Amino acid sequence: VQEDITSKVVAAIASISAGVIARVTLGQARGKPPRELSAYACTIRANEIMSSGYSVASHLAIRTCLEAAIAAEPEYAAAWAMLSWMHTLEYSQGYNAQSGPDARERALAAAHRAIELAPANPMARFAMARASYLMRDLEVFYAEAAHALRLNPHEPFLLGNLGNWLAFSGRWDEGIAMV
Repeated sequence: VQEDITSKVVAAIASISAGVIARVTLGQARGKPPRELSAYACTIRANEIMSSGYSVASHLAIRTCLEAAIAAEPEYAAAWAMLSWMHTLEYSQGYNAQSGPDARERALAAAHRAIELAPANPMARFAMARASYLMRDLEVFYAEAAHALRLNPHEPFLLGNLGNWLAFSGRWDEGIAMV
């Protein structure tokens, strides 16, 4: 019971999608150009866009911000994880296509880097789950989704997205329960 309560309190305070810290940082970051955001503020802004909807313009702004963030702070795993997500949107939505390697390959590479830097970061594991899902590697997807949820079982963003993808991959009852 104590561990469950602790996990829920941490989610309420530090959750990247709904925590108090993220909301305060987001409020400070709104209206600033991406080049003026810290790496943390950029990841929070990326999360807001991930949670509230995308556009071609918002995708490009956040991808640009994340690329600048990892150039300035190459050891920041959360920025790598979010950049992986932006690459998956390039693939799945056709946003701001870049030449070179397939967007899914760039997503996998960014997710691998995030995990290398922070193996216990649930967003890094989420990024690998998403990239693996799009590569149709369901074995890795299931393993990484389970790992992300073990690390942060009360994160709404993880529950909603991973639940949808689990349902779409054939694990309907498990996915719907999470959503």
